[in-house]
Amino acid sequence: MGDLQGSSVRVSRLKNPITLHKGLKLSFMLADKSPGKYVLVFHNAFFEIVKKGDVVLADDRKISLGL
Repeated sequence: MGDLQGSSVRVSRLKNPITLHKGLKLSFMLADKSPGKYVLVFHNAFFEIVKKGDVVLADDRKISLGL
């Protein structure tokens, strides 16, 4: 049995790299409302779909972020 891919949403490239570590708080903001140090998301639906307790997978599932 295969694993089905869930929703896919593009995010911005970061101006400065972020070193990820357990316990790091990372903020996601809608791209048209946020300058600066946030991961910018280009689809408002991201904030409707993702809920506290979900896991967000990034970089072709190489990174998992618990919410």
